Amino acid sequence: MPFYFDRHHVLRLREFERWGWLVHRFGTRRGDGAAGAPVVTLRQIHSAIVRVAEGGEPPGLAGDSLIAARSGVLVGVKTADCLPVLLADRRRRVVAAVHAGWRGVARRLVEKTAGEMRRCFGTDPADLEAAMGPGIRACCFEVGPEVLDEFDSQFVHAGEFCRRDPPDPAITMLPRQTMTGGHALMRPLGAGRGRVDLAQAVRRQLLAAGVPARQIHDSGLCTACDLRRFYSYRREKEAAGRMVAVIGIA
Repeated sequence: MPFYFDRHHVLRLREFERWGWLVHRFGTRRGDGAAGAPVVTLRQIHSAIVRVAEGGEPPGLAGDSLIAARSGVLVGVKTADCLPVLLADRRRRVVAAVHAGWRGVARRLVEKTAGEMRRCFGTDPADLEAAMGPGIRACCFEVGPEVLDEFDSQFVHAGEFCRRDPPDPAITMLPRQTMTGGHALMRPLGAGRGRVDLAQAVRRQLLAAGVPARQIHDSGLCTACDLRRFYSYRREKEAAGRMVAVIGIA
């Protein structure tokens, strides 16, 4: 198993531990990913904004992805169902932490992050290793038609990670007569809901960015399924805490 929980109940990826210069942690309900170290974070707004951390960022800076290329700078994202994605350029020693909620994924945040790493620091996507930590999975991520429509409008391959539950024509559309007795109108009584596999969508973006498939690592862990280990906003609402996923250069 490439991922494992250490004695502090923090999730780690064995592949990342091959490089002595890389620091990484996926926090859990029982283990703090920040572990008392100073971590640069953003005011997450479910956007496609990518920032570069230099170590002296003002508090409250908005965005959902942070890149770092300086030693001693740790970057992190906070999640409670959204997918934490950590990226590491093993050749140029550039890292990134991405808060991949459905809105950010629909706006290609992960792909944009890889592009910014290339633009700012010369990262070759072939040198990137990616790790997807605990997040809500397709088993629990039921969404409405507006979310499915958003993905359909943005990705020709949306069918790879979106599934619409087959609608029942008997309950979704019924005829309704106009007040004047004119032509029958069709009134939607409901809409077929569906599921989104955020991890598969992120994987698709990483492949599109040029990251080799063998260098994309997915923990496969669902936050909504395992409340003993993880926080889940969908299950716990406002009572949910936040888990911090961290990456940096030692």
